[in-house]
Amino acid sequence: MSSLKLSESGPGYFIKELTRDHRPDRDEERKRVEAAGGYVMEWAGVPRVNGQLAISRAIGDLYFKK
Repeated sequence: MSSLKLSESGPGYFIKELTRDHRPDRDEERKRVEAAGGYVMEWAGVPRVNGQLAISRAIGDLYFKK
């Protein structure tokens, strides 16, 4: 297995973002939460869905789902 330092730039390197975190402070996620009837607020410096969850998508949090 070869190691590649992604922070270095040079010929032959191509860095592509493959995933995006489901954080409530991202515009797309905030809009999705609000369209579903929720809200995003900041508490103690951390954006939270409905004032509780610090992530905008979670498995098993049935309390937050319709």
